[in-house]
Order: sequence, then structure tokens, then C-alpha cells
Amino acid sequence: MAGGNSGLFLLHAGHWGALSAALVSLLVAAGLSSSEGWAKDASRKTPGMGVGVVLASLTIAAWMIGSLRGGPEGIAWSVPLASEAGGVTWQIPPSAALPQGLWLEAVAELAWMGPLLIAAAVLGVVTGLATRFKAGRRASALGWFVTGAVALSGVAGLLSSRTGASLPDPAPYRETASTVLGGIQGAPMLIQQGSFVSEGGVFVPLGDIAPELGMLVAAALIALLAGVFSLRVHWPGSAGEGAERTAMGLHARDYALRGVVFGWLAWLLVTLIHWNHFGAVGVGSPAEWSAVGFLALATGVLLLSWSRRNGRSDRIIRELAPGVMFGLLLFGIATGVVFDAPFGLSIAF
Repeated sequence: MAGGNSGLFLLHAGHWGALSAALVSLLVAAGLSSSEGWAKDASRKTPGMGVGVVLASLTIAAWMIGSLRGGPEGIAWSVPLASEAGGVTWQIPPSAALPQGLWLEAVAELAWMGPLLIAAAVLGVVTGLATRFKAGRRASALGWFVTGAVALSGVAGLLSSRTGASLPDPAPYRETASTVLGGIQGAPMLIQQGSFVSEGGVFVPLGDIAPELGMLVAAALIALLAGVFSLRVHWPGSAGEGAERTAMGLHARDYALRGVVFGWLAWLLVTLIHWNHFGAVGVGSPAEWSAVGFLALATGVLLLSWSRRNGRSDRIIRELAPGVMFGLLLFGIATGVVFDAPFGLSIAF
């Protein structure tokens, strides 16, 4: 977007706006689909499996970003490091034996964050299942509140990592360099020359962890709202009237359809952005193919749930579909974040 090209800026804004609209539509659909239930004679309603899948998707996507961040072998969930000179790296200076040198991005390991995020995902799914097996309102609300608390503790952990950052142990970086330089003569001597390159204090850039923060904050807020709605005596789609439950199910399907339409609109804007950059609608990169794949899968899930039959399996599919579609789109965005590419674009951040 450099150079003051206002038209390109609008295309990028429209691309992210369409993606956001798709996610919000699918989130609304997941909430409304909870009115479906798995039993014909359900006497109450609480947020169900659709919301549980949404929470699991948010926390697993955050786990995926930190786990796949470009650290050396053996590093678990991590956050990037920076200094006054920019990103911190572990470098071997250029030499006659290694003209290009070698550099590895430095990351700070937060080993406890991975299990925490997986626990939040499991809690969300288990709570959603419990609502379908006659769990009481208070028990359901407690499950949602605990899920939100775990996600919020992840937010607190990420923010606290910014102030207490320090240079990591160089041993994993030396091991990775040893693997990379295994066929070079004098590799052990070259590895001993490696060191971290930084200026001033080391910190975690807020912008680099913004995707994980946003996902975990969203998970905490959604879990909080789910807990509040679980305690309500009545809410839209409350059980008892078959016609009302059917209407809420149709509303859920309508919002799920909007989510798919907005997703394909984002893909259309991707082609226009590529045309502006390259004079072609695309270059066939993995980012483009994966985006189309996620959107095609979401469309297939929508069509799979496009039924008003009232069998148990049909109700389960209808309730799960919006959450699964939300997860597919979110995983596509998280994959782009991992590889520094916006969703569907052959352009680096």
C-alpha cells in the first residue's frame, strides 16, 4: 500500500472488511444454531456446540500461530523478539567457507502457553457437549466462564511476556545451525562464531502478537456472553415451540450463507489486488490455493447442512456447521499470519 495509492488502499480495506463480515456472520450463525438442539423435547436452551467449536477454533488458531512461528528446532510455543535495531537474530557472519553467512530469527519460548490454549479449546468443546446432555444452566454457565478465564489468562501471559523478555538460550540455535551446516567443512568452528544481534533492550513487539491477542480476547468475550446467556430463563430460540425453533434454525442458515458469500467476496477483492500489483488476477501461489480451498470447504459444509429434515444427525450437522465454517476461515487467516501473507494474497505483510 506504499506510494499513496488510494485505490489499492480501498481494495485492501475491502478485503479485510469482507473477511471480518464473514467471521461475524458465521459467529452469529453459530449462536443462533444453538436453538436447534439435539432433542425434540428440549425444555430449555443454552449456547451449544456451535459456540464451543467457535471457541475451540479461536484458541487452536492462536496455538497454531505461536507453534509455527519461525524458531529453531525444539522451541515450543513462542513469541518474536525485537530490539531498537529491529528483529533480534542469531547470526553467523559471512566468511570464505560460508559467503552468505547464516541467520535465524530469535524467539522467546512460552512453553506453558501451548497446553493452556489446548485446555481452553477442550473446555469449550466439552462445555458445548455438556449442554446437549442435560447439563444444568449453572453448570453450563460455569463451563463457559472457566473457558473465558483460561483464554483471558493467555492474554495476560502474552502481555506480561512483553516486559520480561530476554535473549534466549543459544543452544537450540547452535543445534539448528549444526543441522543446516552439516555438509560444510569447518562447521563446528563457524557455529562457535554465532551470536545474537541486537541493540539496546529486548522486547516483544505488540504488533507481532496482535493476531493471537485478538483471537484470545474474542474467545474470552464470546465465552463470557455464552455464560451470561446460559443463565437466562428465556432467549431467542428458547425451546418449546417447534415453529420458533425452526425459524431460528433458518436464521442461522441465513447468516451462514452470508458468511460464505462474504468469504467469496474477499476472494474477488484478492483478484483485484493482484491485478493492481501484477497485472494478472493471481500468480498461483500456495496462499491463493489454500484460500480457495478453505472457502470451498466452507461452502461444502454449508450445503451439507442445507436440510430441514428433523433427524438427530441432521440437527447435529445444522448446529455444528456454522462453527466448523468459522474455524475453516479462521485457520486460513492464521495460516496466512504464520507465513507473513494476507489471506489469499501472493504479497507479504
